[in-house]
Amino acid sequence: MNPEIQQLLEKSRAQERAGDLAQATQLAEQALEMARASGDRAGTCGGLTHLAVIHARQGHCDEASRLASQALTFADRTPESVRAYIVLGGCAAETYDFAKAEQLFRRCAELSRQIGFQEGLLLALHNLAEDVYMQRGHFTLALETEQEAHRIGLEIQSPVNIGLAMTRAYLFQIMGRRAEAREALAQLQEFPHWRAQAVFMIVSARLALDEEDLAAAADLLRQARAIAERIGHPLTDGWLRGTLSRLYRLQGDGAAARAWADDALAIARRAGHLLLEGEALIVRAEASRVLDDLVAVETDLKAALAVTTPLGAAYHAALATLLQAALYFQQQRPEAEAVWLDAAQRIAFGGYEFLLEREQAFAFPLVTHYVHSPTQAVRAASEKLLDRLSRVPPLPLHVLGLGRFQIQQGNRFLPERVWERRRAGEMLRFLLLQPRYTAPREAVFEALWPNRPPASAAALFHQATSTLRRVLEPDLPVKFPSRYLLVEDEHVTLRLPSGSTMDADEFENQLTRALATETVGPLIRALDQYSGELFPLDRYSAWSAARREHLAQFELRGLQVLARLYLAANRPHEALDVCRRIVGREPWLEEAVWIGMRACLALNDRPGALRLYRTLETNLRQELGISPRDDLQSLAQSLKT
Repeated sequence: MNPEIQQLLEKSRAQERAGDLAQATQLAEQALEMARASGDRAGTCGGLTHLAVIHARQGHCDEASRLASQALTFADRTPESVRAYIVLGGCAAETYDFAKAEQLFRRCAELSRQIGFQEGLLLALHNLAEDVYMQRGHFTLALETEQEAHRIGLEIQSPVNIGLAMTRAYLFQIMGRRAEAREALAQLQEFPHWRAQAVFMIVSARLALDEEDLAAAADLLRQARAIAERIGHPLTDGWLRGTLSRLYRLQGDGAAARAWADDALAIARRAGHLLLEGEALIVRAEASRVLDDLVAVETDLKAALAVTTPLGAAYHAALATLLQAALYFQQQRPEAEAVWLDAAQRIAFGGYEFLLEREQAFAFPLVTHYVHSPTQAVRAASEKLLDRLSRVPPLPLHVLGLGRFQIQQGNRFLPERVWERRRAGEMLRFLLLQPRYTAPREAVFEALWPNRPPASAAALFHQATSTLRRVLEPDLPVKFPSRYLLVEDEHVTLRLPSGSTMDADEFENQLTRALATETVGPLIRALDQYSGELFPLDRYSAWSAARREHLAQFELRGLQVLARLYLAANRPHEALDVCRRIVGREPWLEEAVWIGMRACLALNDRPGALRLYRTLETNLRQELGISPRDDLQSLAQSLKT
């Protein structure tokens, strides 16, 4: 390709990425005219291809396809021909011909591999994942394809990385894989791009809604709305309004929820985006359910199925069918069982078990009822979902055990009244201190009920596990296996989902790192994590004593190092304050007294240093029957002379 033509095309691409499509078109047409005049076939292909890209971006799929097809007659097995195939695949996907789009993107990927065009391979994989697999609801396949594209994107530092991060964040969130969604969001946050910022806010808000943190979701959506209105991207606008509808629905405001869903639907129809239209209809049906407008619920769900089923949008069709089954079950309609069987098969086939967790208020009663159906096919489908549900991770648990006992489930604290049943809380705390959170039944008996006969201890064990199961998953049907608590083979195991934390472990890990650096700032931050003794409710229980004492002593060790660092840095006031804090807890710690005496001397407070020594001397004699160590005695003697 002529260098001058290539330079014009590069300028055109830069203008297109910047959003100046008029200037991009002018430069591409100039390059095309120059290429045709000089007989430059590669330049002609490049000019036609980039004009096709510009038209595709404006939604002019017919013209874009015509230009891309014409470009392929001028060059083959080149980067420009790869870009032409990308345009053709994108236009096929835009018109919902997913089979043709998949064929074109696969051809594009194979051609890119053959000619060693990494950017083309990246684009082909990303478009295959986003425009085909994700639209069809093939989420696992989409993720695997995006992961491969992500590896390539990291190697070549492509601007497509923004799209990769957006797609992965969306997929992880919708599949309930919250920790991975947050990792993708962290990558997305690195891009100073308006749409990336809007998507970051919306996906973050959806995660907050998943974890019932409605205040955080409201704040994120307020920020997202300001960005979305600035960029005017229809898909982002519709997605935002659908999420706002969910927020108001969870707040119990059905009227506002339906109004936002109406907005989302209007945007989808103006843009001609059928998949967004189907999603908006489902969202509006859920809002109408809050208003108890069951006729509107059924109407919108049928309309959503009429839109999504011909598209092959398996996820949205499965969700609509599940909600329809719940509606018919509520109304005790004769077709309820058949619709549930359809929903169960769609969910199982698509791998959408996470829908049961997210829509548990509707889904759990359905599975509970139909797992006992006399119809063998219905019973088998329900049992299959029940088995798969047991592998869907529930919300993570955040254990606050230093100075108190509280459990945060996702972003919501379990009410303290749930721990009024003492045995359930005691068993939970006991398991939290066991290796891998597992203990034999006999070990539980011995630790928690040492003086009870075996039959009585077994009854208490059953009562405690049943109560704990209900506390952690109050909506879980009776016959469902607990996803937090496993009792089998004479063992009981607490299963903490990914992302779970325990403040005692975090304190210990943070202080270990801080002690390794011997730096004041990290030490202060680590020590601030220690807000009191571990599990104060179990202060007199033998099973918690060792861990409690270990953490207390570890904090004292950190305080001593902090006092020594303050003293070395000529900060005697801070050193003395820390030493007084230590001896207030452990009055016979000689190292702390030694540092405190040195701090007093640095402050010209000889009487204060002697008082520290004499208090130590009295405590050691009365409590342990010994004298202070030699260097302390020598220091004290020097102060008396």
